[in-house]
Amino acid sequence: MAAGEIAVVFVILSTISPSLSDNVISLTDVDFEDRVFGSSTHFIMFYGPWCEHCKNFMPTWNLLADHYGKIPHNELITIAKVDCTKETPLCVKQNI
Repeated sequence: MAAGEIAVVFVILSTISPSLSDNVISLTDVDFEDRVFGSSTHFIMFYGPWCEHCKNFMPTWNLLADHYGKIPHNELITIAKVDCTKETPLCVKQNI
């Protein structure tokens, strides 16, 4: 893989509930590149807290993170989220 290339990115606009899984990593503009480019596979949810559809999706996202959190060698998989209302420059940079 070329430097700076993302292997897999899962993008969805979503709403985050207060009871997020501990296995879901919150990314910011400060740590995005280190976290994403430092692992081989990524599932990243770019979301807006106003999105009603994502309230329904959040339990599935938490299950995904919990599932991969139990698998040995899960450091190779990043399950994360980015709040595009707080991290607007990062979302724009990612074409979200």
